[in-house]
Amino acid sequence: MHINKLLVFIIVVVVLIVSFSYFRYNTAEITILQNRIEELETENQAIKEYYTAQYELRNKLDLMARKIYAAMNEKDLDTIKNAVTSSTEVLEDKLIFKEDNKEFIFDFSHISEAPTVLRQRYYELSPNRKTFETGYEIILKDAEYIPVITMIFTEEKGEWKLSSILSQ
Repeated sequence: MHINKLLVFIIVVVVLIVSFSYFRYNTAEITILQNRIEELETENQAIKEYYTAQYELRNKLDLMARKIYAAMNEKDLDTIKNAVTSSTEVLEDKLIFKEDNKEFIFDFSHISEAPTVLRQRYYELSPNRKTFETGYEIILKDAEYIPVITMIFTEEKGEWKLSSILSQ
């Protein structure tokens, strides 16, 4: 009978140790998983904010890009000057974009007065949210090919300004 009591005692102790170990393991695992959930929720919120900002900016800059293109077509230099970065030189028929001791010239003398349609092909906000790149197809009636321009906007003193146009 003494052996039975000892055996029961040992079994109870083993069960308690196993239960305690299981409980400690589950508590640690739960804490790790809760921390991971919080990290993922924070990451998810940041991603949502980025894409919301990108979409809202896309709408605003799309209107601005169309206004700039129309101004180039009409040779409205005042509108163009107000829409470009301070380092950009606006001439009668071209824009000279200056960046890092380099110059990029966009000649808009060739822009046709024929009816054109600008169709946005792509857009992307940089991860640091300081530049926005967008590409447009220039659809001309009876054209043999569809030219594409890339417009890059940069935030300057809290406002978005055109900092580059590249022909593809």
